[in-house]
Amino acid sequence: LDCCSRRMNATLRVQNAAALLPAVGKFKASRWLGSWQRIPAAVQVTDVSPRDGLQNEAVKVSTPVKLELIRRLAAAGVRSIEATSFVNPKLVPQMADASNVLQSCLEEHPKLAFPVLVPNAKGLQAALDAGAKE
Repeated sequence: LDCCSRRMNATLRVQNAAALLPAVGKFKASRWLGSWQRIPAAVQVTDVSPRDGLQNEAVKVSTPVKLELIRRLAAAGVRSIEATSFVNPKLVPQMADASNVLQSCLEEHPKLAFPVLVPNAKGLQAALDAGAKE
Protein backbone atom coordinates (compact mmCIF):
# COMPACT_ATOMS: atom_id res chain seq x y z
CA LEU A 1 0.00 0.00 0.00
CA ASP A 2 2.83 2.39 0.85
CA CYS A 3 4.47 1.70 -2.53
CA CYS A 4 1.22 2.48 -4.38
CA SER A 5 0.67 5.74 -2.50
CA ARG A 6 4.24 6.88 -3.28
CA ARG A 7 3.70 6.10 -6.95
CA MET A 8 0.41 8.05 -6.96
CA ASN A 9 2.06 11.03 -5.24
CA ALA A 10 4.89 10.99 -7.79
CA THR A 11 2.34 10.89 -10.63
CA LEU A 12 0.46 13.84 -9.16
CA ARG A 13 3.68 15.86 -8.82
CA VAL A 14 4.55 15.19 -12.47
CA GLN A 15 1.06 16.19 -13.61
CA ASN A 16 1.21 19.37 -11.52
CA ALA A 17 4.63 20.26 -12.94
CA ALA A 18 3.31 19.75 -16.47
CA ALA A 19 0.40 22.08 -15.71
CA LEU A 20 2.86 24.80 -14.65
CA LEU A 21 4.86 24.72 -17.90
CA PRO A 22 2.62 27.16 -19.83
CA ALA A 23 2.91 29.63 -16.92
CA VAL A 24 6.67 29.87 -17.46
CA GLY A 25 6.17 32.45 -20.17
CA LYS A 26 6.95 32.53 -23.87
CA PHE A 27 10.48 33.89 -23.54
CA LYS A 28 11.72 31.34 -21.01
CA ALA A 29 9.88 28.42 -22.60
CA SER A 30 11.25 29.22 -26.05
CA ARG A 31 14.77 29.58 -24.64
CA TRP A 32 14.45 26.21 -22.92
CA LEU A 33 13.08 24.53 -26.05
CA GLY A 34 15.77 26.16 -28.20
CA SER A 35 18.49 24.40 -26.22
CA TRP A 36 17.29 21.08 -27.64
CA GLN A 37 18.28 22.27 -31.10
CA ARG A 38 21.93 22.37 -30.01
CA ILE A 39 22.03 18.66 -29.21
CA PRO A 40 24.34 16.88 -31.68
CA ALA A 41 22.82 14.46 -34.16
CA ALA A 42 25.18 11.69 -32.99
CA VAL A 43 27.47 10.94 -30.08
CA GLN A 44 30.22 8.38 -29.63
CA VAL A 45 30.05 6.25 -26.50
CA THR A 46 33.27 4.50 -25.51
CA ASP A 47 33.14 1.56 -23.14
CA VAL A 48 36.14 1.71 -20.77
CA SER A 49 35.50 -1.47 -18.76
CA PRO A 50 38.36 -3.54 -20.29
CA ARG A 51 40.79 -0.89 -19.09
CA ASP A 52 39.27 1.01 -16.19
CA GLY A 53 37.21 -1.87 -14.87
CA LEU A 54 40.06 -4.38 -14.86
CA GLN A 55 43.11 -2.34 -13.92
CA ASN A 56 42.25 -2.27 -10.21
CA GLU A 57 41.34 -5.94 -9.84
CA ALA A 58 43.34 -7.69 -7.13
CA VAL A 59 43.54 -10.95 -9.11
CA LYS A 60 45.34 -10.82 -12.47
CA VAL A 61 42.92 -11.16 -15.36
CA SER A 62 44.37 -13.21 -18.21
CA THR A 63 44.67 -11.90 -21.74
CA PRO A 64 42.12 -14.43 -23.13
CA VAL A 65 39.55 -13.32 -20.55
CA LYS A 66 40.11 -9.65 -21.46
CA LEU A 67 39.72 -10.48 -25.15
CA GLU A 68 36.51 -12.39 -24.44
CA LEU A 69 35.10 -9.35 -22.60
CA ILE A 70 35.97 -7.20 -25.62
CA ARG A 71 34.36 -9.73 -27.99
CA ARG A 72 31.16 -9.63 -25.97
CA LEU A 73 31.11 -5.83 -25.94
CA ALA A 74 31.58 -5.83 -29.72
CA ALA A 75 28.80 -8.42 -30.13
CA ALA A 76 26.53 -6.19 -28.01
CA GLY A 77 27.05 -3.38 -30.51
CA VAL A 78 29.68 -1.26 -28.79
CA ARG A 79 31.71 0.44 -31.53
CA SER A 80 34.38 2.16 -29.41
CA ILE A 81 36.15 0.19 -26.68
CA GLU A 82 39.04 1.45 -24.57
CA ALA A 83 40.81 -1.89 -24.48
CA THR A 84 43.92 -1.13 -22.45
CA SER A 85 46.43 1.41 -21.24
CA PHE A 86 50.13 1.65 -21.88
CA VAL A 87 51.36 2.27 -18.36
CA ASN A 88 54.28 1.03 -16.29
CA PRO A 89 53.58 -2.70 -15.73
CA LYS A 90 55.30 -2.52 -12.33
CA LEU A 91 52.74 0.06 -11.20
CA VAL A 92 49.70 -1.45 -12.96
CA PRO A 93 50.37 -5.17 -13.49
CA GLN A 94 46.90 -5.75 -15.00
CA MET A 95 47.97 -3.77 -18.08
CA ALA A 96 51.28 -5.60 -18.67
CA ASP A 97 49.74 -7.31 -21.72
CA ALA A 98 48.65 -4.04 -23.36
CA SER A 99 50.44 -4.66 -26.68
CA ASN A 100 49.00 -8.17 -27.07
CA VAL A 101 45.49 -7.03 -26.17
CA LEU A 102 45.51 -4.09 -28.59
CA GLN A 103 47.03 -6.05 -31.47
CA SER A 104 44.48 -8.85 -31.02
CA CYS A 105 41.62 -6.34 -30.92
CA LEU A 106 42.77 -4.58 -34.08
CA GLU A 107 43.13 -7.89 -35.94
CA GLU A 108 39.84 -9.34 -34.73
CA HIS A 109 37.69 -6.19 -35.03
CA PRO A 110 39.17 -3.93 -37.74
CA LYS A 111 36.05 -1.76 -38.05
CA LEU A 112 35.85 -0.85 -34.35
CA ALA A 113 37.62 2.01 -32.58
CA PHE A 114 40.10 1.09 -29.85
CA PRO A 115 41.32 4.23 -28.08
CA VAL A 116 43.98 3.62 -25.45
CA LEU A 117 45.22 5.51 -22.41
CA VAL A 118 48.81 6.78 -22.56
CA PRO A 119 50.11 8.78 -19.58
CA ASN A 120 53.53 9.70 -20.97
CA ALA A 121 55.86 9.66 -24.00
CA LYS A 122 57.10 6.13 -23.29
CA GLY A 123 53.52 4.86 -23.17
CA LEU A 124 52.71 6.74 -26.36
CA GLN A 125 55.62 5.11 -28.19
CA ALA A 126 54.58 1.65 -26.96
CA ALA A 127 50.98 2.31 -28.07
CA LEU A 128 52.08 3.46 -31.53
CA ASP A 129 54.35 0.41 -31.86
CA ALA A 130 51.38 -1.82 -31.02
CA GLY A 131 49.27 -0.17 -33.74
CA ALA A 132 47.19 2.33 -31.74
CA LYS A 133 45.35 4.84 -33.88
CA GLU A 134 43.62 6.85 -31.18
